[in-house]
Amino acid sequence: MSEEEQAVKAYLTEFSQKWLAASMTKDPVEFESVMGQMGMDTDCLMIRPSGNPADMNTFKAMVADGDILVKKQAIAEFTSFRLIADGKVAIVTYWEESEFSYKGVDNKDKAKLTAVLEKTEEGKWKPIHFHRGSG
Repeated sequence: MSEEEQAVKAYLTEFSQKWLAASMTKDPVEFESVMGQMGMDTDCLMIRPSGNPADMNTFKAMVADGDILVKKQAIAEFTSFRLIADGKVAIVTYWEESEFSYKGVDNKDKAKLTAVLEKTEEGKWKPIHFHRGSG
């Protein structure tokens, strides 16, 4: 495994952990702050299994109104890694296990995610797109 692949996987693992912690605060301002510290811009989209896109404002609203309560979220296994655009873009697929309730309905989920990350001029990775599919 290359150093770059290790760095991207470590970043995504930390991102997942911080997403969980920020979601659990139920504070949309804190959520946006933490995700911003991880490099997530407000226009970063996650395409959900329903096909509906979610951006920062969507997630902030879900955190604030209590529709989603995340109890567990962890990357279970990385399944692919690819660098493109002269090493400035990483495309990663992985399995994520989570436990959450959405509008009062408990869910245990194993989902397949694709993450597209961009390397900033400072050499840090930031998410620009996620696609989440039911596992």
